[in-house]
Amino acid sequence: KSAQDSLLKTKESLQKTEAMALLQQEHIEKLEVEKQLNVLQEENRLLIIEIFTLVFVFIVGFTIYVIVMLRRVRNKNSKLKIQQTEILKQHEEIEKKSNLLETAYGEIHEKSFKIESSINYAKRIQNSMLPSLDRAEKFFDDFFILFKPKDVVSGDFYWFDNVRTGLGEVRRDRNRLALTAVDCTGHGVPGAFMSLLGYNALQNINGAGINQSDLMLNELHSRIRYNILKQDKTNNKDGMDMSLCIVDKAKKEIQFSGAHNPLVYIQNDELFQIKGDRFPIGGVQREDERIFNMHTIETKVPTYGYLFSDGFQDQFGGPQGRKFMIKRMKEMFLENHKKPFEEQKNIFECAFDQWVNHDGTKHKQIDDVLIIGFKVS
Repeated sequence: KSAQDSLLKTKESLQKTEAMALLQQEHIEKLEVEKQLNVLQEENRLLIIEIFTLVFVFIVGFTIYVIVMLRRVRNKNSKLKIQQTEILKQHEEIEKKSNLLETAYGEIHEKSFKIESSINYAKRIQNSMLPSLDRAEKFFDDFFILFKPKDVVSGDFYWFDNVRTGLGEVRRDRNRLALTAVDCTGHGVPGAFMSLLGYNALQNINGAGINQSDLMLNELHSRIRYNILKQDKTNNKDGMDMSLCIVDKAKKEIQFSGAHNPLVYIQNDELFQIKGDRFPIGGVQREDERIFNMHTIETKVPTYGYLFSDGFQDQFGGPQGRKFMIKRMKEMFLENHKKPFEEQKNIFECAFDQWVNHDGTKHKQIDDVLIIGFKVS
């Protein structure tokens, strides 16, 4: 019995020990769980702190970014306002200038219209001043004038009239015709003024009965230099180059005198050139007295004469952009002289246009162009 009791006690003691061990084990496990929970809680806390930190940093960074961007926007807006103000000022200035330009353009347009109208009126005056072709066409067997001013009005002009006899009452000689091609200094309006002076002087000289080619040029030079332009007392150097013929049907001869410019004539299919004297009408005079020479050509055979200014021969053009040159002109005179003179005029006009507009390259006309062709037999 005592052994049983002892066993029971031992058993109970073992049971208590096992219970205690279980309790301890449960306590340890509970502590371990609590520890793990604490670790999780700490990790969660740290995670939450990190998240809040990141969110805070993001918010702060975003706030700073927004502030920076707002400042930039404000600066840009400020600059834009300044630029807008400057643009508005510039626009106002441009508008003012535009109004001034519009006003100036209107004034220029009005002045240009008046100038153009004046020049066109001057052209009508100049054209009406030039002699009618009827008299020359009736006098010569054949006749043409090619006249191409560089501008609206011309510094080149032509003049012809029956020579006055100078015996007693001055009257026209129907058998004698004075004919000239004149190239004044300059072209356009200045040249046109000179052409008016020269034309009127020739009319007066012929009206005074001066009826030799050399005497006419001598008198014209004297009037231009000393009476009209007073070049001996001023610095004016304007003048004229010209070739003048007096054709006498009764005597069958031509008187020729030239100031720089020549006479080209053809007889029996042979071309001749008589050069003018080497000084102009008017302009600078270094000699004591300017005397022009007279040349006489018999016209007992059909004679084809050509007077011209330097505008045609000096024109640039052709395949190499060079001058036409008088040599080429003389070749054309000789090649075409027996053709009707109206046809000759067309040939020269077409040749000039083709020379100026060679292969689509348009050259500017540099001077007035004048060619006079006539035939006597």
